[in-house]
Amino acid sequence: MKQRIVTRLLIGTCVFGACCIGLQAAESGPKGITNDFIVHYGVLGGMATLELDAEAASAAGLNLAGGTRATFVVDAPESTFRLRVKNDDPEGLSGALVLRGEMAIDLGPLSPADRQGRIGDLSVTFVGRSAAFIDGRDFGRDVFEMVRDSVAIQLNGENRSITISGQVAIGRSLARDVLENDGTAGQAVGTAVIHITREIVDVDMPLDPSPEGEGDGGGKRAGADVICGDLTGPSNYGQETSVQKCSYSIGTTSCNIGTVPLNWIDGTPNHPVMALAIYRWKMVNGSGRFEQLGQSWMKWAFCALQGGLCSPPNCQPVCGGCCSQLGVGCSDPYTSARNGSQIYLGPKSVVNPSTAAFPAGHATPGGGRLPGRIQVNVADLDPAQNSGAVYYGEGQYLAPDDAAAGNKMNNCSYRRFSSPVGAAPSYNLNFSGTSTVRTQPAIFAWANHESGVTFINWDVSASDGRFVLAYKTTALGGNMWHYEYSIYNLNSDRAGQAFSVPVPNGVTLSNIGFRDVDYWAEPYSGTDWTPTQAGGQITWATQTQAQNPNANALRFGTLYNFRFDANAPPALATARLTLFKAGSPTELLANIDAPSIPCNPPSIDPLGTHTTVCGQPWSSSVPTASGDGPFTWSIVGAPAGVTINPATGQVSWTPTASKSPHVITIRATSQCGGGFDDETFNLLALPGDFNGDGMLTSVDVGPLVDHLVGLSSTTLCAADVDEDGSRNGHDAEAMVGELIP
Repeated sequence: MKQRIVTRLLIGTCVFGACCIGLQAAESGPKGITNDFIVHYGVLGGMATLELDAEAASAAGLNLAGGTRATFVVDAPESTFRLRVKNDDPEGLSGALVLRGEMAIDLGPLSPADRQGRIGDLSVTFVGRSAAFIDGRDFGRDVFEMVRDSVAIQLNGENRSITISGQVAIGRSLARDVLENDGTAGQAVGTAVIHITREIVDVDMPLDPSPEGEGDGGGKRAGADVICGDLTGPSNYGQETSVQKCSYSIGTTSCNIGTVPLNWIDGTPNHPVMALAIYRWKMVNGSGRFEQLGQSWMKWAFCALQGGLCSPPNCQPVCGGCCSQLGVGCSDPYTSARNGSQIYLGPKSVVNPSTAAFPAGHATPGGGRLPGRIQVNVADLDPAQNSGAVYYGEGQYLAPDDAAAGNKMNNCSYRRFSSPVGAAPSYNLNFSGTSTVRTQPAIFAWANHESGVTFINWDVSASDGRFVLAYKTTALGGNMWHYEYSIYNLNSDRAGQAFSVPVPNGVTLSNIGFRDVDYWAEPYSGTDWTPTQAGGQITWATQTQAQNPNANALRFGTLYNFRFDANAPPALATARLTLFKAGSPTELLANIDAPSIPCNPPSIDPLGTHTTVCGQPWSSSVPTASGDGPFTWSIVGAPAGVTINPATGQVSWTPTASKSPHVITIRATSQCGGGFDDETFNLLALPGDFNGDGMLTSVDVGPLVDHLVGLSSTTLCAADVDEDGSRNGHDAEAMVGELIP
């Protein structure tokens, strides 16, 4: 069960469990949360400082042209940082922080002048007990790293902040490729302090001491554990002339973050296979959508190299660097061209994603630009039709020994593309300067662009896999709301057959929508799921397995979208995902935002005309209104100084004299979302009207005379009958004129 504390969820899960030493808990967890919770914190903003030691930097070949200290601003929307807290103690860091700013350096007196540059727009990627500082300005590589075991975390409850600090050392890529001195890698050159404001982003309950797919709270996961450590490329193959589709491939680098080597035996079912996909986020009519645009066949892996991408310098190569296993802490790269090579591609339909079982042999797609590669409709890339859209690539590894070890929930990673370039009919995609977000499928990128997105992990069983449900509601105005749901099948072999959302009687739905993704050369039907509204819910469904084993079920590595508008605001209700293949359970349940029971709009009873004596405090009676309350009352239009009690609607004022009525308009707004109603009334405060009956009569003569001769000063305002600003005999004449036409 998952309880939403706030609606914005930033992404990332800890790769190695406990991520640092020197952890300090300055608070006992968020208020109202007991020790039975795992809490995740995300970033709202903050600052970071990088202070280098000039002497140590110079010894490594870096001269600090602009000073030893630089300040950076945390770019919260672009960051995917996450801190995991278990039993009130900070446990692990993951994801990335994007730091905007720069530091000027040069590469020593013997380096050419063009070797000067700026380090800036840093992406700080946290993995295990270390962090890599990836430069986004001139060098475009990991320039620094936090020294392993030096990272300290302080969680501050008073100002709701997180401070991360540690020693900074020269990164391996900077040492090898820029400084051209491998011996400087790991050499300490300064410190970094990152101070961020934070929010609670996700809470799990109850605490499971060993949840499947999560870290064990101390070090690497037991067994083989393959993740997608990086996405590269991509390869752009252009448009097939016969259809309005462009094709692409993405490079992937795997990492074995487990405790034993990962099998990589070519020609057998004992090696990884990889799936690739492209996604898009865009705004449509005021609300956001995150959709899958295309997916590839599986890439059959054939040889493991022994690189050090994910945990340098701790790669433990096997058998002298042979191809048949990926060593502990080692990485293996496949370029986008290699992953797009069709002789290595096979259909997804022959793979069981829960166990990663697949045949050694498989069909291949043949030649041409499209077959087997990621295929995207040209219209989904056209900038003229997708203003402001953002695109993402995703890579997923499946491996039998990884699945058998219970480490299959962290095998997806994603990375943002820059905007499509080129012209119709072909558009090229390129990765932007942002780094790969590891161990999370691309659906979590939705939260990078909108607040209010909620994510729920739907685990079927230990023997099957996981779905991820994401949703958001958007107020459209005019008593209308948009409901947007996305369901991603990470690795469930049982797949999804129907999705149901409660809709109370009296709620009217409009703009009901569904989106899936095209399959290429799979046996599956492409028929859209059909929406049906009946029995207090709306249900989208495909055929059952008994009706058609190749129905358009929601299969692994695939995202489907469901949406509608409703004339009722959101409230928590239970959604259902019915599973396609037989087994237990037959469905998954989750509390989500769905339309509430509609409430009737307010209607204020007529208020008529009120009269009073000018210059004296006046209050109306409490107005009444029909409809579903409670109501909030407000002033829409009135003279200056008029006030209203927001809870009761009672209006108060000390009116000025006027021969014309004062016009006052009040509003009752339904707190249950039923809209509002306005009502206008007149308030008359005539000059010379001493008894407040709205008329000048002989009854008002006596009080006027008493006032003029100084016997009364009850109201000075009413005595100015001729409205000349003074009170004298002319006011008596004006009163006589009013009484005797």
